[in-house]
Amino acid sequence: MKFKSLITIAILSVILYFFGLYTDNHLLRMVTKPLPLIAMMVLLRPVTFYSKFVFIALLFSVIGDLLLEFNTSMFVFGLIAFLLAHIAYTTAFLKRSRKLMAIPFVLLMGYGAVVYWLLYPGLGKMALPVLVYIVVILIMSWRSMAQNDYDKKAVFAVAGSLLFVVSDSLIAFNKFYVEIQYAHYLIMISYWAAQGLLFYSAFADDKKDFA
Repeated sequence: MKFKSLITIAILSVILYFFGLYTDNHLLRMVTKPLPLIAMMVLLRPVTFYSKFVFIALLFSVIGDLLLEFNTSMFVFGLIAFLLAHIAYTTAFLKRSRKLMAIPFVLLMGYGAVVYWLLYPGLGKMALPVLVYIVVILIMSWRSMAQNDYDKKAVFAVAGSLLFVVSDSLIAFNKFYVEIQYAHYLIMISYWAAQGLLFYSAFADDKKDFA
């Protein structure tokens, strides 16, 4: 019952957030934006090393959500919050596997190099923070792939990390390169899907003790 109730709250929050986006209702967006992740945090029992750091990542993501929604002037602080979230996710993945996985690393960093090259002319003072963020999120995605064969549920983390890269790429291109039609809707759909998959990789954990 608790699971169904919280999932219902999360779904209704998503719908209301998009309604707030459509009607330009800032207060409604502020109230509803963090609720899907808060529902995930309530459902998640952080009893293993992995689930503890997924919980921490969700917490920093909630902070980042609120900062980014509050005011555009808080963008750097929101960036820092999500940077910490990616570090938390990376820490969780590293505990499971320290495989090198060179090919995914090269492909992801190659993608990051192309993205940064395209964005650089419009970054200005944000050039260094954005570079650091790109490197960190791509490392997070790389490490998710390194634990791909840990168990059957690890695939959710891989899919989630890649969707996170998609969501943040949309943010970056929309903000620093060219305006994308329906960007905010696409960003939030891919973002919530990413967080949901990352959450599920811990929620469906077999509860082995990684600590």
